[in-house]
Amino acid sequence: MQIYYYKLLAFVITVIYKVRNKDIRKKTGSQKLKHIIKERRLKWLGHILKMDGSRTARQAAQWELKGYKRKSRRPRKNWVDVIKQDLKDVDFTWEEAETLANEKAGWHQCVAQCTHLDGG
Repeated sequence: MQIYYYKLLAFVITVIYKVRNKDIRKKTGSQKLKHIIKERRLKWLGHILKMDGSRTARQAAQWELKGYKRKSRRPRKNWVDVIKQDLKDVDFTWEEAETLANEKAGWHQCVAQCTHLDGG
């Protein structure tokens, strides 16, 4: 019911009053969805990087398929490729993320940078 209410409210605000999404986000203090998703991916990365190297999730994050040739068209992005792009957006490398993930305060500060990208 709450979701329906917010959808209806957004419709009324944007259609009747012609208020832009940017203005609504500014007034409500909300963020762009892409920044929320990026922040959660990086939080999950931090969780994985803190794990012991014998854990399956940690091994899967570092696993690379050897001897496999991708098809000639544009390759699909996998989770690691997306994460590396997210880290690049906040000016970090994978190695820096591995060392920083063990420092809780530093990692939280890195992840918080996602919300401030593009003025979000």
